[in-house]
Amino acid sequence: MDLGAEFDVHAVQINFADDEIEIPLPDPRDAEKQRTQWKLEASTDGESWFTVCDKSDAETDLSHDLIVSEEGYRARYFRLSRIAVPFGKKPCVSGLRVFGFGDGEKPKAPEFEAVRAGDLDMDVTIRAQENTVGYNILFGASEDRLYHSWMVFEPGTLRVGALIKGRNYAVRVDAFNENGITEGTVLRGI
Repeated sequence: MDLGAEFDVHAVQINFADDEIEIPLPDPRDAEKQRTQWKLEASTDGESWFTVCDKSDAETDLSHDLIVSEEGYRARYFRLSRIAVPFGKKPCVSGLRVFGFGDGEKPKAPEFEAVRAGDLDMDVTIRAQENTVGYNILFGASEDRLYHSWMVFEPGTLRVGALIKGRNYAVRVDAFNENGITEGTVLRGI
């Protein structure tokens, strides 16, 4: 995996998926221990690699694993090798997510409008802005109860449905990029 630039990495999540797994149901009395094993390495230049985590000899079956590094490390490239999954099947990675911080600026607070569109819907219009990867639309019963959210990657007008008839909502749109999240202002009484 190439992140496209070097970043300060603090965690990596690996998700394995079952692929064409057609096996008879094992008898629990005879079941052998199944293992998920792998090695994750990282590099800043794609030439010199260091080990992030080596579970080549793991005795566990963790199909979703999170490797956290409190101190963090610099990396651009990642590679996953020595993969073994339960029942001797072909390895299938459904997700490899990298968490950390970039070296640039966070996006500006987004400009947006929210209006009720009938009894059960709301239209949220987000204006495009530079240096932004995506937006989180948060809404709820009040400013301190924004329990519902919708992540989007394109600005424009979006229809938020399934609202409760006769109830007013508070809405906030946050902008994010690889450097962090910037909270928007809250609109009330929508």
